[in-house]
Amino acid sequence: MSRLGRSLKFRLQKWQVVALCLVAILIVGGLVFTLVNNNKAQPERKIIFNDEDDAKSAEDQLVNIPKDAKSAVCDTFPLDQLEKLLGQKTNGARVSLPNTATKEGSVSSCTYIVAGEQAQSIKSVMVTTRDMRERSAADSAYAILTKSKDENRKSLGRDAFYNLNSRQLVAIKGTKLHVVTLTISGDPAPEKELYEKLLKLL
Repeated sequence: MSRLGRSLKFRLQKWQVVALCLVAILIVGGLVFTLVNNNKAQPERKIIFNDEDDAKSAEDQLVNIPKDAKSAVCDTFPLDQLEKLLGQKTNGARVSLPNTATKEGSVSSCTYIVAGEQAQSIKSVMVTTRDMRERSAADSAYAILTKSKDENRKSLGRDAFYNLNSRQLVAIKGTKLHVVTLTISGDPAPEKELYEKLLKLL
């Protein structure tokens, strides 16, 4: 092969390497862009539904729950007292997590959706209860939740706290670990007094 042919072949190989590098950069850049945007899209609060999305509702999230499903929370949580506290009727107790056995005991959840048009900010209340076989298991779970520092976490005594960011109330009563999650429309965030009153219902 002539010197000119070898030189042309070498240049072609260099061009191929450069092209492959550019393609690789574009692919990596695209992946980074996608990951960054996906992270930004993640909700900051644990809620039943995204109030900013008109296409979804709390009802949509419960559609796959069997009608005959049972929840210990729905059977025991005082609906009438909750509605009195909210100052608004709800659509009743709706099973959001049927009774489920766990290694520690059992867990279930119930959702209460404010009915119709309403002026106040609370859209729904979800109560989740983990019933442990032993109090020590509930204490351990609670300790994990309070281990890290969080300026949004506000104490309601030794065995309860609420979080301004997640808008959740967490409490231990006996062998049960309760988590009450509020879905809020707009601001301001619920005040301490509301969480104290919810705590009394558990």
